[in-house]
Amino acid sequence: MNKKIMIAKVIDDTNVVLNIGSNEKISINDRFLIYKIGEEIFDPDTKESLGYFEIVKGYGKVTHIQNTMCILTSDKIERKQSRKIITTQKSNGLLSQYFETNPKELIEEIPGEEYIVPFDNPEIGDLAKPITIRKNYNYLID
Repeated sequence: MNKKIMIAKVIDDTNVVLNIGSNEKISINDRFLIYKIGEEIFDPDTKESLGYFEIVKGYGKVTHIQNTMCILTSDKIERKQSRKIITTQKSNGLLSQYFETNPKELIEEIPGEEYIVPFDNPEIGDLAKPITIRKNYNYLID
């Protein structure tokens, strides 16, 4: 794949159109990294250029394909913080009429909702490159 892959259109903050499609053998669920080129970085010892820093704007997977374009949808999911609801329950038994009893606290934890994390300010012309995740490792491979 020698073509420079770029965002051709921003649909919204979680969906973008890439300028690549089925003609280039793209498949549903293929994953891409969205980025822009940052500043040039130099080796502090040799002063040689190490290249340009990639500013990551997000990760996504292909959700729709046409011949020359595809839709990439952010696939990073996070969960909002869970909530705790604490209610106090007093005893209604016969003894509670004559003796003071300690109220029971009931704690119910409600898990936070999952949501899709949007791309970080995607723009037309931002670059994309295919990525894969190795099952036995926790890092990305170009």
